[in-house]
Amino acid sequence: MNARKHHSRRKHHSRRTHHPRRKQKLLTHQILEQRQLLAVDGFASINGLGNNVDNPDWAAVGEQFIRLSPAAFEDGIGAPARSDQMNAREISNLISAQQESVENDRFITSMWFQWGQFLDHDIARVFDVAPFEQLQTVESLDIDE
Repeated sequence: MNARKHHSRRKHHSRRTHHPRRKQKLLTHQILEQRQLLAVDGFASINGLGNNVDNPDWAAVGEQFIRLSPAAFEDGIGAPARSDQMNAREISNLISAQQESVENDRFITSMWFQWGQFLDHDIARVFDVAPFEQLQTVESLDIDE
């Protein structure tokens, strides 16, 4: 069979053709309640008041969070549950006291993860700018000596 005949028999897929093995995700949207700041200057207040027009006290300083599960204190008042377990400080000290290096199968260090975190935060925290934003440049500086 020559290459031309084989080529002519191939199915040509356009980019819009649905791949039969891929599942399509349906995009949905949800309507959120109207939220706006009550502050005149347009900035959130330092104490959290006014972040929600319908419920101005929500997320304000001193307001209780919505409890999704019942309280479970060891003494019924405020002692942490399961006080017989190791606390975070003890676990941290045990991990930090390890003398041997823990290698992974790709021989990379945790610095790779830290670098990824840095890049993610750097990219995510960049403000949107116009595509061709002009930079202000200085032609020359007059420096008095």
